[in-house]
Amino acid sequence: MSQSVDLPLGMYITPMMKTDQYATDITKSWNGVLFVHSGPYEQGVFKFRISFAMKYPLTLPTVMFKTKQVYHPFVKFESGKLDVQSLFSQRP
Repeated sequence: MSQSVDLPLGMYITPMMKTDQYATDITKSWNGVLFVHSGPYEQGVFKFRISFAMKYPLTLPTVMFKTKQVYHPFVKFESGKLDVQSLFSQRP
């Protein structure tokens, strides 16, 4: 499996497969994992899910970490939700 040059080293993202009768369009949710090789999170493995709203790209996707207790200023400790709005507050 080759990795896209657009992703950081150690990050893998795949579309979520339709697994039950309630799942809708498989491109609306993607699963990802990040293997950290250096820095303060070295040797960390972080699983996450990216969900796209019906109005995407007019609205930002939701990123939720499935790994428990992610300590980062942009990640809400209780829920694991990444504050995407802060990262992209300068949108055109």
